[in-house]
Amino acid sequence: MKAQLNNPYGRTNRMNQMPQMNTQQTQKDPEFDPVKYTGLKKIDVAKTTKKIGLKEGKQITKKVTAIFNNYNKYINDIKRINTFTLNDVKTTVEATYKEAKKTQDYSKLQSVNKMIGERFKPILDIVSKERKQLNKDLEAILSEKQFKKWKKYRSKAF
Repeated sequence: MKAQLNNPYGRTNRMNQMPQMNTQQTQKDPEFDPVKYTGLKKIDVAKTTKKIGLKEGKQITKKVTAIFNNYNKYINDIKRINTFTLNDVKTTVEATYKEAKKTQDYSKLQSVNKMIGERFKPILDIVSKERKQLNKDLEAILSEKQFKKWKKYRSKAF
């Protein structure tokens, strides 16, 4: 009631009701996730087959599940082989960001972004090639409607 008397329109001012936060204390440093950046994300087989519209127990579902499992195995192998590169780039990016934030000099981030592109290019090429192969394999097996659902799900999930 007190706030309504202060406001000529009878409404409360929401900014006065919200507690003031100190942006320096509440703002977290962004985390760099190299696995997300490189697209080394595994496929959730059960969820994906359901989204595509495949029913359990059918022969086509078994084939698609085998394709997804092979893809996941390949992605795990790429992660394992490139573990050192992924971790090294992550620590470099996070250290550079902290230093840039501390000194207020963000020009170093440009060179780090360039370094990320150079170090991850071979991994990105391999993942891209494997995804194209996955799409070819699925296109050969799935119906047009199911493949369309796969492309729609893939664009959101990856």
